[in-house]
Amino acid sequence: RSQDSIAKLFRLQVRVDGRLSFHTGSSGWWARAGPVIEDSVYGGETHVMSAAGAWEPSKDLPAGWGPKGAMVPATFPGVQVTRVDAPVSIKQPAPGIHVVDFGSNVAGVCSVSVPAKATISIRHGELMQHEHLPDLKQFDPSRVYFGNLRSAEANDTLVTDRAVKAWTPRFTYHGFRYVELYGYPGQLEPGSIQRLRLNTAVLEKSGANFSDEVLDAIHAGSKGSQLSNLMQVPTDCPQRDERLGWMGDASLSVESMLLHFDMAGMMAAFVDSMVDELGTDGSLPDIVPHQRGGGRPADLSWSSALVSSMHALWEA
Repeated sequence: RSQDSIAKLFRLQVRVDGRLSFHTGSSGWWARAGPVIEDSVYGGETHVMSAAGAWEPSKDLPAGWGPKGAMVPATFPGVQVTRVDAPVSIKQPAPGIHVVDFGSNVAGVCSVSVPAKATISIRHGELMQHEHLPDLKQFDPSRVYFGNLRSAEANDTLVTDRAVKAWTPRFTYHGFRYVELYGYPGQLEPGSIQRLRLNTAVLEKSGANFSDEVLDAIHAGSKGSQLSNLMQVPTDCPQRDERLGWMGDASLSVESMLLHFDMAGMMAAFVDSMVDELGTDGSLPDIVPHQRGGGRPADLSWSSALVSSMHALWEA
Protein backbone atom coordinates (compact mmCIF):
# COMPACT_ATOMS: atom_id res chain seq x y z
CA ARG A 1 0.00 0.00 0.00
CA SER A 2 1.63 3.18 -1.19
CA GLN A 3 0.76 6.60 0.18
CA ASP A 4 1.79 8.16 -3.15
CA SER A 5 -1.44 9.08 -4.93
CA ILE A 6 0.16 10.95 -7.85
CA ALA A 7 0.11 9.06 -11.16
CA LYS A 8 3.47 8.55 -12.86
CA LEU A 9 4.51 8.27 -16.47
CA PHE A 10 7.88 7.32 -17.89
CA ARG A 11 9.41 6.46 -21.22
CA LEU A 12 12.06 3.78 -21.67
CA GLN A 13 14.11 3.28 -24.79
CA VAL A 14 16.87 0.71 -25.26
CA ARG A 15 19.24 0.96 -28.21
CA VAL A 16 21.49 -1.94 -29.15
CA ASP A 17 24.10 -1.12 -31.82
CA GLY A 18 22.07 1.94 -32.74
CA ARG A 19 18.82 -0.01 -33.19
CA LEU A 20 15.78 0.81 -31.06
CA SER A 21 14.80 -2.53 -29.56
CA PHE A 22 12.29 -1.62 -26.87
CA HIS A 23 10.21 1.36 -25.84
CA THR A 24 7.01 2.10 -23.95
CA GLY A 25 4.88 1.70 -27.05
CA SER A 26 5.87 -1.93 -27.53
CA SER A 27 4.40 -5.10 -26.10
CA GLY A 28 6.36 -7.31 -23.76
CA TRP A 29 5.86 -5.65 -20.37
CA TRP A 30 5.83 -7.98 -17.38
CA ALA A 31 4.89 -7.12 -13.82
CA ARG A 32 4.72 -8.65 -10.37
CA ALA A 33 3.84 -7.76 -6.82
CA GLY A 34 6.99 -6.57 -5.08
CA PRO A 35 8.21 -7.09 -1.52
CA VAL A 36 7.41 -3.50 -0.48
CA ILE A 37 3.92 -3.75 0.99
CA GLU A 38 3.72 -0.23 2.42
CA ASP A 39 5.64 2.98 1.81
CA SER A 40 5.37 6.61 2.79
CA VAL A 41 7.82 9.48 2.94
CA TYR A 42 6.55 10.19 6.45
CA GLY A 43 5.74 6.72 7.75
CA GLY A 44 8.62 4.80 6.22
CA GLU A 45 8.79 1.54 4.28
CA THR A 46 7.73 -2.02 5.10
CA HIS A 47 9.62 -4.65 3.12
CA VAL A 48 8.44 -8.28 3.40
CA MET A 49 10.63 -10.54 1.31
CA SER A 50 8.07 -13.33 1.08
CA ALA A 51 5.49 -10.93 -0.39
CA ALA A 52 7.19 -10.81 -3.81
CA GLY A 53 4.98 -12.51 -6.42
CA ALA A 54 5.65 -14.25 -9.71
CA TRP A 55 6.26 -12.38 -12.95
CA GLU A 56 3.32 -12.29 -15.36
CA PRO A 57 2.29 -10.28 -18.43
CA SER A 58 1.14 -6.82 -17.43
CA LYS A 59 -2.37 -5.56 -18.06
CA ASP A 60 -2.92 -2.66 -20.45
CA LEU A 61 -4.13 0.55 -18.86
CA PRO A 62 -7.07 2.51 -20.30
CA ALA A 63 -6.24 4.99 -23.04
CA GLY A 64 -5.47 8.41 -21.62
CA TRP A 65 -4.57 7.08 -18.17
CA GLY A 66 -1.82 8.88 -16.32
CA PRO A 67 -0.76 12.44 -15.64
CA LYS A 68 -1.57 15.22 -18.07
CA GLY A 69 0.95 17.56 -19.66
CA ALA A 70 4.07 17.22 -21.73
CA MET A 71 7.04 15.04 -20.85
CA VAL A 72 10.26 17.07 -20.88
CA PRO A 73 13.87 16.13 -20.06
CA ALA A 74 15.13 16.77 -16.55
CA THR A 75 17.28 19.89 -16.24
CA PHE A 76 19.10 18.90 -13.05
CA PRO A 77 20.32 15.71 -11.29
CA GLY A 78 17.97 13.48 -9.37
CA VAL A 79 18.13 12.54 -5.69
CA GLN A 80 21.17 10.31 -5.17
CA VAL A 81 23.33 8.88 -2.41
CA THR A 82 25.90 11.63 -1.90
CA ARG A 83 27.72 10.34 1.20
CA VAL A 84 27.99 7.17 3.25
CA ASP A 85 28.39 7.53 7.03
CA ALA A 86 29.63 4.96 9.53
CA PRO A 87 28.17 4.96 13.04
CA VAL A 88 29.91 6.99 15.71
CA SER A 89 28.58 4.74 18.46
CA ILE A 90 26.22 1.81 19.01
CA LYS A 91 24.65 1.21 22.42
CA GLN A 92 22.06 -1.24 23.75
CA PRO A 93 19.90 0.49 26.40
CA ALA A 94 17.50 -2.46 26.68
CA PRO A 95 17.20 -6.03 25.38
CA GLY A 96 16.28 -6.05 21.69
CA ILE A 97 16.98 -2.32 21.24
CA HIS A 98 20.10 -0.80 19.71
CA VAL A 99 20.67 2.97 19.58
CA VAL A 100 22.97 4.13 16.78
CA ASP A 101 24.53 7.60 16.64
CA PHE A 102 25.80 8.82 13.26
CA GLY A 103 27.23 12.07 14.64
CA SER A 104 25.27 14.62 12.59
CA ASN A 105 21.79 15.37 11.29
CA VAL A 106 21.27 14.71 7.58
CA ALA A 107 18.52 13.37 5.32
CA GLY A 108 18.76 9.78 4.17
CA VAL A 109 18.18 6.15 5.07
CA CYS A 110 20.07 3.31 6.69
CA SER A 111 21.64 0.31 5.01
CA VAL A 112 21.68 -2.71 7.31
CA SER A 113 22.92 -6.29 7.07
CA VAL A 114 20.97 -8.93 9.00
CA PRO A 115 22.67 -12.27 9.80
CA ALA A 116 19.56 -14.44 10.11
CA LYS A 117 15.77 -14.64 9.86
CA ALA A 118 14.28 -11.64 11.65
CA THR A 119 11.77 -8.82 11.73
CA ILE A 120 13.63 -5.58 12.38
CA SER A 121 12.41 -2.00 12.58
CA ILE A 122 14.48 1.16 12.36
CA ARG A 123 13.04 4.38 13.77
CA HIS A 124 14.77 7.68 13.06
CA GLY A 125 15.18 10.79 15.22
CA GLU A 126 17.22 13.96 15.52
CA LEU A 127 18.07 14.07 19.22
CA MET A 128 18.17 12.10 22.43
CA GLN A 129 15.66 12.48 25.23
CA HIS A 130 16.51 15.08 27.90
CA GLU A 131 14.81 16.86 30.77
CA HIS A 132 13.97 20.09 28.94
CA LEU A 133 11.58 18.52 26.42
CA PRO A 134 8.11 19.88 27.34
CA ASP A 135 6.10 16.85 26.17
CA LEU A 136 8.07 14.28 28.20
CA LYS A 137 7.02 13.86 31.85
CA GLN A 138 9.73 11.25 32.24
CA PHE A 139 12.81 11.01 30.09
CA ASP A 140 15.45 8.38 29.43
CA PRO A 141 18.72 9.91 28.19
CA SER A 142 19.71 6.58 26.64
CA ARG A 143 16.72 6.65 24.25
CA VAL A 144 15.93 8.65 21.10
CA TYR A 145 13.31 11.42 21.12
CA PHE A 146 10.56 11.31 18.45
CA GLY A 147 8.10 13.97 19.68
CA ASN A 148 9.19 16.64 17.18
CA LEU A 149 8.25 14.36 14.27
CA ARG A 150 4.55 14.92 15.05
CA SER A 151 2.55 12.34 13.04
CA ALA A 152 5.54 11.09 11.01
CA GLU A 153 6.42 7.58 12.18
CA ALA A 154 9.81 7.57 10.40
CA ASN A 155 9.96 3.79 10.79
CA ASP A 156 11.38 1.30 8.28
CA THR A 157 10.63 -2.42 8.73
CA LEU A 158 12.27 -5.45 7.14
CA VAL A 159 10.76 -8.95 7.42
CA THR A 160 13.20 -11.54 6.15
CA ASP A 161 13.35 -15.32 6.29
CA ARG A 162 17.09 -15.44 5.61
CA ALA A 163 20.31 -13.50 6.03
CA VAL A 164 20.36 -10.21 4.13
CA LYS A 165 23.29 -8.01 3.18
CA ALA A 166 22.99 -4.22 2.91
CA TRP A 167 19.19 -3.89 2.76
CA THR A 168 18.14 -0.30 2.08
CA PRO A 169 14.64 1.24 1.90
CA ARG A 170 13.94 2.65 -1.58
CA PHE A 171 10.71 4.62 -1.28
CA THR A 172 11.27 6.91 1.71
CA TYR A 173 13.79 9.10 3.47
CA HIS A 174 14.21 10.59 6.93
CA GLY A 175 16.00 13.47 8.66
CA PHE A 176 18.02 11.99 11.51
CA ARG A 177 21.19 11.63 13.52
CA TYR A 178 20.07 8.72 15.70
CA VAL A 179 18.15 5.51 15.10
CA GLU A 180 16.60 2.99 17.41
CA LEU A 181 16.81 -0.48 15.87
CA TYR A 182 14.41 -3.10 17.23
CA GLY A 183 14.50 -6.88 16.86
CA TYR A 184 18.02 -7.27 15.49
CA PRO A 185 19.23 -10.86 15.93
CA GLY A 186 22.34 -10.70 18.08
CA GLN A 187 24.74 -7.85 18.63
CA LEU A 188 24.69 -5.05 16.05
CA GLU A 189 28.26 -4.40 14.90
CA PRO A 190 29.49 -1.14 13.27
CA GLY A 191 30.12 -2.91 9.97
CA SER A 192 26.48 -4.03 9.77
CA ILE A 193 24.86 -0.59 9.51
CA GLN A 194 25.59 2.57 7.54
CA ARG A 195 23.77 5.80 6.78
CA LEU A 196 23.24 6.86 3.17
CA ARG A 197 22.84 10.60 2.79
CA LEU A 198 20.30 11.55 0.12
CA ASN A 199 19.76 14.83 -1.68
CA THR A 200 19.46 16.25 -5.17
CA ALA A 201 23.00 15.66 -6.43
CA VAL A 202 24.01 19.27 -7.00
CA LEU A 203 27.72 20.06 -7.08
CA GLU A 204 29.31 22.32 -4.48
CA LYS A 205 30.18 25.71 -5.98
CA SER A 206 31.85 27.57 -3.14
CA GLY A 207 33.23 27.13 0.33
CA ALA A 208 34.58 29.20 3.21
CA ASN A 209 37.02 28.71 6.05
CA PHE A 210 37.12 30.76 9.23
CA SER A 211 39.69 31.13 11.97
CA ASP A 212 36.87 30.66 14.47
CA GLU A 213 35.66 27.08 14.87
CA VAL A 214 32.15 28.24 15.85
CA LEU A 215 31.76 30.13 12.56
CA ASP A 216 33.08 27.10 10.69
CA ALA A 217 30.47 24.92 12.38
CA ILE A 218 27.65 27.40 11.64
CA HIS A 219 28.66 27.59 7.98
CA ALA A 220 28.91 23.79 7.65
CA GLY A 221 25.56 23.41 9.38
CA SER A 222 23.84 25.88 7.08
CA LYS A 223 25.09 24.09 3.97
CA GLY A 224 24.18 20.71 5.41
CA SER A 225 20.67 21.92 6.25
CA GLN A 226 20.21 23.16 2.70
CA LEU A 227 21.38 19.85 1.21
CA SER A 228 19.01 17.91 3.45
CA ASN A 229 16.15 19.95 1.99
CA LEU A 230 17.04 19.58 -1.68
CA MET A 231 14.64 16.79 -2.68
CA GLN A 232 13.83 17.72 -6.29
CA VAL A 233 12.20 20.83 -4.82
CA PRO A 234 13.54 22.93 -1.94
CA THR A 235 11.62 21.78 1.13
CA ASP A 236 11.10 23.16 4.61
CA CYS A 237 12.36 20.21 6.67
CA PRO A 238 13.51 16.60 6.21
CA GLN A 239 12.13 14.96 9.36
CA ARG A 240 8.56 15.79 10.43
CA ASP A 241 5.22 15.43 8.64
CA GLU A 242 5.69 18.33 6.19
CA ARG A 243 8.69 18.17 3.79
CA LEU A 244 6.91 20.35 1.28
CA GLY A 245 7.89 23.14 -1.10
CA TRP A 246 6.98 25.95 1.26
CA MET A 247 7.75 29.09 -0.71
CA GLY A 248 8.76 31.18 2.28
CA ASP A 249 11.69 28.85 2.95
CA ALA A 250 12.80 29.07 -0.67
CA SER A 251 12.49 32.87 -0.66
CA LEU A 252 14.77 33.16 2.37
CA SER A 253 17.37 30.67 1.12
CA VAL A 254 17.53 30.91 -2.67
CA GLU A 255 20.35 33.44 -2.82
CA SER A 256 22.65 31.52 -0.47
CA MET A 257 21.76 28.16 -2.06
CA LEU A 258 22.76 29.43 -5.50
CA LEU A 259 26.03 30.70 -4.02
CA HIS A 260 26.74 27.40 -2.26
CA PHE A 261 25.71 24.95 -5.01
CA ASP A 262 25.53 24.63 -8.78
CA MET A 263 21.74 24.39 -8.80
CA ALA A 264 20.48 26.97 -11.29
CA GLY A 265 18.74 24.17 -13.22
CA MET A 266 16.90 23.01 -10.13
CA MET A 267 15.77 26.51 -9.16
CA ALA A 268 14.70 27.28 -12.73
CA ALA A 269 12.54 24.14 -12.65
CA PHE A 270 11.08 25.27 -9.31
CA VAL A 271 10.21 28.65 -10.86
CA ASP A 272 8.48 26.75 -13.69
CA SER A 273 6.46 24.89 -11.05
CA MET A 274 5.47 28.20 -9.45
CA VAL A 275 4.24 29.46 -12.81
CA ASP A 276 2.27 26.23 -13.27
CA GLU A 277 0.50 26.93 -9.97
CA LEU A 278 -0.51 30.51 -10.83
CA GLY A 279 -4.26 30.98 -10.47
CA THR A 280 -6.45 32.74 -13.00
CA ASP A 281 -6.37 35.75 -10.68
CA GLY A 282 -2.55 35.70 -10.58
CA SER A 283 -2.39 34.28 -7.05
CA LEU A 284 0.11 31.69 -5.84
CA PRO A 285 -0.28 29.07 -3.09
CA ASP A 286 2.01 28.92 -0.07
CA ILE A 287 3.35 25.52 -1.23
CA VAL A 288 4.65 24.51 -4.67
CA PRO A 289 3.88 21.99 -6.07
CA HIS A 290 0.56 22.37 -4.29
CA GLN A 291 -0.88 19.06 -3.08
CA ARG A 292 -2.02 19.91 0.44
CA GLY A 293 -1.55 22.47 3.19
CA GLY A 294 -0.98 26.20 3.06
CA GLY A 295 -3.42 28.61 1.53
CA ARG A 296 -4.22 30.60 -1.59
CA PRO A 297 -3.52 33.41 -2.01
CA ALA A 298 -0.20 32.88 -0.31
CA ASP A 299 1.22 35.03 2.43
CA LEU A 300 3.07 37.97 0.88
CA SER A 301 6.49 36.73 2.01
CA TRP A 302 5.76 33.29 0.59
CA SER A 303 4.50 34.39 -2.80
CA SER A 304 7.49 36.72 -3.17
CA ALA A 305 9.54 33.56 -3.78
CA LEU A 306 8.65 33.81 -7.46
CA VAL A 307 10.26 37.23 -7.82
CA SER A 308 13.19 36.58 -5.45
CA SER A 309 14.00 33.26 -7.15
CA MET A 310 13.98 34.80 -10.63
CA HIS A 311 16.16 37.67 -9.42
CA ALA A 312 18.63 35.29 -7.74
CA LEU A 313 18.81 33.20 -10.92
CA TRP A 314 19.48 36.34 -12.96
CA GLU A 315 22.36 37.23 -10.63
CA ALA A 316 23.79 33.69 -10.45
